[in-house]
Amino acid sequence: MEALSIDLVLENMKRYLLDGIGAFFAILPITALVARIKKGYWLALVFAELFASMSS
Repeated sequence: MEALSIDLVLENMKRYLLDGIGAFFAILPITALVARIKKGYWLALVFAELFASMSS
């Protein structure tokens, strides 16, 4: 069995972080727009979750 190389670990960490940042910036405008609606916090959560589930 092969040991994990540091290159593999760093590459996967970079990919994980970039995917997370990309998802954050993709969902942020939707959340900000819906949160501007009075008492629209639950609606923002629903839209963010729907968009996140569609993107993966």
